[in-house]
Amino acid sequence: MEVAGTAALCPAVARGRLDLALCSPPPAGAEPAFEPLFLERLDLLVPSRHPLARVEVVRARDLTPHQLLVTEESCAYRQVLLQVLSARGVTAGQVMEIGSIRAWRVRSRPSWAPPSCLWPDWSRRPGPCAGNSRTPRR
Repeated sequence: MEVAGTAALCPAVARGRLDLALCSPPPAGAEPAFEPLFLERLDLLVPSRHPLARVEVVRARDLTPHQLLVTEESCAYRQVLLQVLSARGVTAGQVMEIGSIRAWRVRSRPSWAPPSCLWPDWSRRPGPCAGNSRTPRR
């Protein structure tokens, strides 16, 4: 067993060093074949007073004027977020990078108002943020 990111696991499977890997989607056209096991929901978390907190349906283009809190560049969640936005013709505006989801949980206390952030649903259980959650739509 090996614990690593997609960038390390895919080549290991392609070379036969590993039989299989459980990872996030590799870049398009990468070897070996990739088959999703499940779709993971990403939630938009915003402080209660944020303009998007009152919006019933948040679209990808609605995120453009707002600062987004994102993980480091090599993080699979950041890569997926940027791919999803790009597929919808949206470029992320201003971003604030944070080292990890664990660090975000510490910073998301009510005393600190985080910018908008898209995170996997599981990362905020049991609800570390005093803000609102919305599931962005196309």
